[in-house]
Amino acid sequence: MVLVSCSSAPQPDTESGSEGLDIGGIDLDQYSTVSAQLDFEKGIVTLPIDAIRRDSAQVTELRDQARRALVDTCARASGLPSVAWAPFSQINLDGRLYGLWSVSLATRYGFEMADESVKSNRSDDESLCFASAKEAMAGVAPDSYSLDDQISSSAYDAVQMSDEGKAARAAAQACMTDEGLVIDPDSGHPRSDASAGNSEANIRIAVIEATCNVETGAIQTLYDLTARYQAALIDRNEAAAVVLAEQKAELIAGYQKIINESK
Repeated sequence: MVLVSCSSAPQPDTESGSEGLDIGGIDLDQYSTVSAQLDFEKGIVTLPIDAIRRDSAQVTELRDQARRALVDTCARASGLPSVAWAPFSQINLDGRLYGLWSVSLATRYGFEMADESVKSNRSDDESLCFASAKEAMAGVAPDSYSLDDQISSSAYDAVQMSDEGKAARAAAQACMTDEGLVIDPDSGHPRSDASAGNSEANIRIAVIEATCNVETGAIQTLYDLTARYQAALIDRNEAAAVVLAEQKAELIAGYQKIINESK
């Protein structure tokens, strides 16, 4: 599975000395019909960047399936028992950009993620299978930073600086303050006790944050703005975006090949 090198892709237009993309001159009115799709039960958001992101939720899940397939194939060949895999995570990278907003997840887990760990005590043979799978997967991993990351980062920064984004966050924060929460001035999120984990107090704070983000409409506004800036930046860097879409397709095909060959 030979991938197109990002160094050969058309380079995005960036500001001098900055890794961010220039958002100057973007007219969001042209993207008024673009919106983010929020799954409030699962805490999953679908954004325009997913079409070209090489570590989108779709690609990440296939990558994990491929890694597990390689480990399981190695285990069978070595006469080892099957690995007790945990369920796949359904929370994607952008699910917490602006804090919690799935009330159902906040009610169950607070600020924590669902426990999806795999047993850590492995035999030497099992460890060899995991190491072998890691080595086989290394050549299929995306570069550490490219246009998809730049678009995501620049769109997020643009939302944070926009009047509409600031107003949405202020409305949600006012709701949280009214419910007795203390907003951290640096993060803009309610303060909680990180060392307390999934405590009753933390769950209460998490539920209030999620509820306020939803009921004020702040979370939909913030993600819709994010979607519009992403769409505009993808259009502005169309040639490089096409290359990334091709790379994503190759990643999917590569991971799917591994999965199919393990059956």
